[in-house]
Amino acid sequence: MAYNIPDSYSEQAPAEQLDKKTLNNMVWRSLFLQASFNYERMQAGGWLFSILPGLKKIHKNEKDLAASMSHNLEFFNTHPFLVNFVMGIILSMEQNKADIPMIRAVRVAAMGPLGGIGDALFWFTLVPITAGITANMAINGNIAAPVYFLTGIQCGPIRLTVLLDALVLSFRDRCDWDLNGKCQRVHPSSEYFRDFCCWLLDLRVWSDVFGYSDP
Repeated sequence: MAYNIPDSYSEQAPAEQLDKKTLNNMVWRSLFLQASFNYERMQAGGWLFSILPGLKKIHKNEKDLAASMSHNLEFFNTHPFLVNFVMGIILSMEQNKADIPMIRAVRVAAMGPLGGIGDALFWFTLVPITAGITANMAINGNIAAPVYFLTGIQCGPIRLTVLLDALVLSFRDRCDWDLNGKCQRVHPSSEYFRDFCCWLLDLRVWSDVFGYSDP
């Protein structure tokens, strides 16, 4: 028998703030976002695995936890380096016990643009630059060049910094909610992300000026 996801949680009182230990735990779990990737729900399994510690702290009611896990197991696909922006926003809405249809809508609305931005930032900018540097090292006989390339992209300081900061910013600088559970104003995390995207655009423009182009 199919499980029908309710439109709202049984307990409407906002949950307590998540502690730093839980946030850090979810950051490390998000490294396995694509561990159960499939062509039906894409990253849904990894997404639920990543945010599950937070959901357990937020929803003490078993029925509410089941409803939250069910709708967070729906189709999900975004860039793995920027997933924590979405995670922080969704956890903030879960903590404030927003309506489930609204949480689902925000999750879908956020994952698509972040996927495109992440591709432009990392795959089309960071990867070619890192590949060029390490390829030159390999030509000069440095046998550690492949290791530098793989660790620099997958577990390098840039990725880890983005993962750690994105969740904290998007969770703590969350939306203000009125009595009806509707978002009134977006806090500074969106402004930081806007400035970051403007910097990226500027970088791409200057790359064209100096003759660099993606392969």
